[in-house]
Amino acid sequence: MTGEVKTQFACPECHGPATLARPPKNGMRAQFACPHCKGPTSIKTSRLVSATLREVNYQCRDVECSYSFMVQAEAVRSLSPSGKPDPAVNIPLSPHATALQRARAERIAASA
Repeated sequence: MTGEVKTQFACPECHGPATLARPPKNGMRAQFACPHCKGPTSIKTSRLVSATLREVNYQCRDVECSYSFMVQAEAVRSLSPSGKPDPAVNIPLSPHATALQRARAERIAASA
């Protein structure tokens, strides 16, 4: 295994395809340790439940443990608004992004 991960997913806002073709620069990728033996796990399957929710099936790599579990990954906060928002998708802005947006609007109003 080369360590390269190819994950395809849909953008929760525009539903366009997106691909994570390599792990982050620190060499780590999103992974859960086995909650029982604390060993490494592998992703066995995943499925898109909704535009904002994905279920991922992990299995412990330790053959003596072999624990299998589901993880749900959900988009819960927007860090920046989408340039192509889907009206059917409602993901609130994070408090930080809301404050930045408010400050930007106040600066624009003050300069007008």
